[in-house]
Parts: sequence; structure tokens; C-alpha cells
Amino acid sequence: MFAVATLALYTAFPAIARAESDAEKKQQAKEHYEMATRFYDVGKYGEAINEYEQAYLLIEDAALLFNIGQAYRLWDRPEDASRAYKN
Repeated sequence: MFAVATLALYTAFPAIARAESDAEKKQQAKEHYEMATRFYDVGKYGEAINEYEQAYLLIEDAALLFNIGQAYRLWDRPEDASRAYKN
């Protein structure tokens, strides 16, 4: 019985760790997104792009690619904007 309980405990830890990891990733992505938005709002598009990209690498939300495209467009880099929109 002890062996079964121990096995169940060990198999539960990766799921718990993964859930915490996902929550941490979402929190980090949110922080990058908020920083990116502040940069975007004051016209610092290069910095905004970097922060949006960091957020995208964590959560892969297509809306972030749109934001990256918008920042490139306003930064007068249409080729990069087009690539971001297509992705």
C-alpha cells in the first residue's frame, strides 16, 4: 500500500509543477505585455516589439503578433510589419 501511495505522489508532482510553471509563464507574459503596452503608448516601438516578442515566446497568443505588426507599422518598418501580420 505504501508503494502505491508513494507512486501516486511522485506522479502527481510533475502535474503540479507543470501547472505552476504554466501559471508562472502566464504571469511573466502578462508583465511583458503590460510593459510593451506602456512602451507602445509613448512611441518607443522597438522596445515595445521586444516586450511583445518576449510575451509571445511564453504564451504564443496570435494577438501578440498583431501588436508586433502594429508596432512595426508605426515604426515605419512595413516589411517587418507584414511578416508579423502573416505569422
